[in-house]
Amino acid sequence: MLDAVRQEASKMLGNANGQGALAYGPARDSIVNAIERVAPGYRDYLATYAKASEPINTMEAVGGLLDPNAPGGLNASGDP
Repeated sequence: MLDAVRQEASKMLGNANGQGALAYGPARDSIVNAIERVAPGYRDYLATYAKASEPINTMEAVGGLLDPNAPGGLNASGDP
């Protein structure tokens, strides 16, 4: 439930100006700290999720499609 609050607050304040973003920081941290007390490791989960959510470089994606050993790459006949 607290994670849903954190996500909704992020959505509502995502377009906040500089002052609004500064004011939101302590509130966001308080929510994350509360969740961390109830569910240890939550902060690590957020960090792992953020790292896994980094944008993919277009050339990496194309290279992966052309790699015959990559999932979703070419099949044994050389077809995609």
